[in-house]
Amino acid sequence: MLVPHFSSSAFFTDPTHKHAFSSRSFDYFVTGTELCRLNYSHVRFLKKHVQLGFPSRNPLKNLVLRLINRYPEWYEKRLAFLLPVGSVLFELEVVK
Repeated sequence: MLVPHFSSSAFFTDPTHKHAFSSRSFDYFVTGTELCRLNYSHVRFLKKHVQLGFPSRNPLKNLVLRLINRYPEWYEKRLAFLLPVGSVLFELEVVK
């Protein structure tokens, strides 16, 4: 699932975007996360992969993206609006 990251300026200009997401947006539904302990819902997912932004042909940008994706919470708390990524790609699996 590809969704707009909260740092994306396109999120605010596209009327079809109803919600912006962070790397932790689905943590309410992922067993073992801090947010899941709040028991928001009985629905559960396995977070298989999360990727902030997209790789490009620019090696410097790719290096920055690797660092961002290695430390997504740190990035989102400190640098998201200085170095916006635009999108978040989630790969989730339903836990039955």
